[in-house]
Amino acid sequence: MTLLERIEIVASDATTYTGRGHIVNVPKCWQVVQRGGDGLALKEVANDLRAIITVGVEFDGLTWLHLSLSSHERIPSYEEMCYAKSDLIGEDIKAIQVFAPRAEHVNINPHVLHLWACLDGDPLPDFTRGRGTI
Repeated sequence: MTLLERIEIVASDATTYTGRGHIVNVPKCWQVVQRGGDGLALKEVANDLRAIITVGVEFDGLTWLHLSLSSHERIPSYEEMCYAKSDLIGEDIKAIQVFAPRAEHVNINPHVLHLWACLDGDPLPDFTRGRGTI
């Protein structure tokens, strides 16, 4: 299955996409740079941000959205990661950042950070222990 079968561009200007029932309206501040079999690439000029969004079924059998966020000359800030997560994944979807063991670490670009969001539900335990906040 190609990525475009998993992410359906539902508007001719590519400002809306769906991935396994997950719908995101891409805000006007994000411009679609490229659509293709390997993802949806966007840019946000005001903050010099670039994003790549892909959706795929991982080895756990669950469908995950992957967001790569970069800037040309620096690592994106925490605030920029929150901004992109809100805009491109959504306010009500949990996203996680993985700090892999050194043996699994790959650094192709020193200015990129990643978020993953499971589209099939929340695979993480309830760390709030039922209290609703961490």
